[in-house]
Amino acid sequence: MSTASHHYQDHDECDHPDCSHKYAITDGIAGHCSQDCADRHRGHRFLNTLRYDHRYCATCFARLKDVHSPSENWQTRKREPVEIALEQGGKFVAAGDGTLELDATACEHHQTIDPEQVTGFQSFTSAGTIGEVRKETPAGMPDDTRQGTICSVCGNASLSESDDILRRADIKAVARNLLAAARSVYAEGQTEHELTDQVFVRVLREQHEESGGLDFALAAGRGIHADTEATDG
Repeated sequence: MSTASHHYQDHDECDHPDCSHKYAITDGIAGHCSQDCADRHRGHRFLNTLRYDHRYCATCFARLKDVHSPSENWQTRKREPVEIALEQGGKFVAAGDGTLELDATACEHHQTIDPEQVTGFQSFTSAGTIGEVRKETPAGMPDDTRQGTICSVCGNASLSESDDILRRADIKAVARNLLAAARSVYAEGQTEHELTDQVFVRVLREQHEESGGLDFALAAGRGIHADTEATDG
């Protein structure tokens, strides 16, 4: 009778991408070395929902744009041959008997808007504006300056990247904006997580009072975890 020995892995690396710690599997928290890392990782993923949503500023979370769905009338009109011809360069001319007729001889036959592919039209809120945005390039190359969206609340011009200095200028406003944005994306079904306001604010306040730090990912993760516990209970 033969016997086989098995080696079971007793340690693992933390799943949080910003943590390199290893932990005993028996002591792990949902694949993480600690509850802090589990909450922070959860919060980081949640904040990315806002970071990659072009409607919100990644620094202060102010809503910069609204998106409006196209009306049925607009979609119907964009399918009509006359509308397509006008988009191609056609125009109405006098027919000689007091009426107008469509002259399509100048049509360029370029691709027109497919109404089925249009998901909405965007417009700026009072928090968003257009201005010059400079993007730094590698040494020896001129910086790239172009028109782009600027947050008029905090001044951020790189909307998918957060700026801690700008964020610290008005923490209360940032927290209010984030909570409002969190409610919106939850109501829209973009996330299954509902952020508990009181827990989020309490964790931020505790961080600031204890060390002066402001870990928004941890605070958001704790707020989401509180909602999960309430649901599970």
